Amino acid sequence: MIAYAIAGYAVLMALVQIRLIPVYRAIRFAPGFWVFAFSYAIAITYALEWITRTNPSGATGYAIAAITAITLLIAAIAVRTVIAAARGQFLAEPADTADNIRTPGPRVPQDAERGHDLSTEEQIARD
Repeated sequence: MIAYAIAGYAVLMALVQIRLIPVYRAIRFAPGFWVFAFSYAIAITYALEWITRTNPSGATGYAIAAITAITLLIAAIAVRTVIAAARGQFLAEPADTADNIRTPGPRVPQDAERGHDLSTEEQIARD
C-alpha cells in the first residue's frame, strides 16, 4: 500500500515537471540544469529497483524505457553543456568584467568627517 502511495506521488511530481517544460525551455541554460540529471537519475534508479522487486508483466520493456529516457536526458544536458561552453556562455562572467554599478559604501556621519566621533550617548542626546 505504501509503495503505491509513493509511486502515485512520483507520478504526480513527473506530471508537474512535464507541465513546466515550457518554462524550462525559456530559461537560459546554466550549470544548474545538471540538477535535473541527478534527481531524475535517482528517480529512475528507484523505478528500476521497484520493477526488479515487483517483476510486473513487461518489466524488461519498462526497464529499457526508463534507462533510455534517463540516458537521453543526461546526453541532452551534456551536449547542451558542451555547446554552451564552446560559445563561452556556460559560466557567468567574472565580476571584474561585468558592467555592474557598484553600490556606494557606508555613509560617514558629518561629525566623523570633521574628526569628532560621537559616543552612543552623545548621539542619542543629539537626536
